[in-house]
Amino acid sequence: MKEGPEKVRTHSKSSISGVVVTSEQIRELVNVISQNIASLGGEQGYSCIVLTSEDGTEYEADFKSREKVLSLLYTRRINRVDIRYDDRQGDRRVEATLSQTKSGFERNEIEVWGYDEFRVNGLMKSVEKLVSNWKRQSSWPRKYVIPLGLIFDVVLGSFLVILNNLLGNPIATRNPPFGELLIACLIMLYPAGYLVYQISALYPTVEFATGPEYSRIEEMRRKKLGQYLTIGFAPLLMSLVIEVLLRILFPSAG
Repeated sequence: MKEGPEKVRTHSKSSISGVVVTSEQIRELVNVISQNIASLGGEQGYSCIVLTSEDGTEYEADFKSREKVLSLLYTRRINRVDIRYDDRQGDRRVEATLSQTKSGFERNEIEVWGYDEFRVNGLMKSVEKLVSNWKRQSSWPRKYVIPLGLIFDVVLGSFLVILNNLLGNPIATRNPPFGELLIACLIMLYPAGYLVYQISALYPTVEFATGPEYSRIEEMRRKKLGQYLTIGFAPLLMSLVIEVLLRILFPSAG
């Protein structure tokens, strides 16, 4: 008896980054995946949706009971979503993960396996189209890490120079011009780097805008950061730089 041709399984993968996703958009993602499961060759396998809250508590349900767990998106601060389907034979699978952490090394992607290449790519295209409409996350803190670090280092170093001079204890009285500022900047390298890290953490590569508004910490802190930069930081930066330059160029006037 002649054997039939072997089936070839297709695997497609897509990464997700630089987005802010709301509760309603997560619901839409789950619905798109669950509605396309049948096209992969069956919907009798294992399926689950797992929401992980900030304190590590997990909430799980299958696709048929998804509304029960998805309703928690509006009342809990969620920082991870896992969506999985498996036909119990390992032939047809869907795995989608969205996570928000401070490290910037989150696993945010969707993978689809199946024997029908057209169906696999169709599901992936549906997900990518959905994600393309999500709000884009600002990436300027991660894009300009070095310039930000230098700015904070100069500001903190200038502040240290002024403070020490006001206390009558200059850092380096025998150094050439700018030598005192250079030493102060070297001292403040770690604090400047820490500030840049904290600012970058306010712009995760994938941010969940879920739960009550008061629980959206990153969003509230970004607003405060903008106020501080506008009202206090810019004038302070200018005054510190001017003060340091005056003390360096006209030391006798101090």
